[in-house]
Amino acid sequence: MCFDGTWLQFILNRGRAEALTSTIAIIAVNQ
Repeated sequence: MCFDGTWLQFILNRGRAEALTSTIAIIAVNQ
């Protein structure tokens, strides 16, 4: 598998989604 721009963008988008989910979970716990 070659690490082209599409693959890099996929990883970045996945990381962003996971970070957003974690942030929402933290906010929900703090409510």
